[in-house]
Amino acid sequence: MDEAGDVSIGIPTMSDLEALVELWSQLVTSQRVYGSDLDPAINREAARRHLMGLLVEEGIRVAVVTDAFVGFTTFSLQRDAFERSEQVGIIENLYVEPAYRGLGIGTRLLDHAEKALEARGATLARLEVLPANTAAQSFYRDRGYRPERLRFEKPVETDTSNSEGP
Repeated sequence: MDEAGDVSIGIPTMSDLEALVELWSQLVTSQRVYGSDLDPAINREAARRHLMGLLVEEGIRVAVVTDAFVGFTTFSLQRDAFERSEQVGIIENLYVEPAYRGLGIGTRLLDHAEKALEARGATLARLEVLPANTAAQSFYRDRGYRPERLRFEKPVETDTSNSEGP
């Protein structure tokens, strides 16, 4: 583990799975105020399976204070059916418990994720932020991230007056 002050950043093990599921649940719950439609209770088992896979791939880093996890990040290489000009690393989650924010823990977690992705061959790091989460957007912009794509959505039952399309 990388030690600095009272916080260390490390690679969790399978015995840490339940603590990771709990942190994931805290993250998802906190994102509801920004419009996330992900339900932490319904998706707990799916999160457990997903996190288990990331543990096997060593795609998780945790922030530890006095033997307790206070934050985490998850990441992997993008895998899909298309060849790309860049090897894209996806940072899926970055979460620091509110009491530990502003101490540089998020930056350290992000740095560790980026270095791990680079070691795996990534030439580009990509992540998503909810539009209403302006604090997270500012955090990522301050670390060199720039918007790459906009995603639009609407409820399908909504009637629209423009039937001609875009």
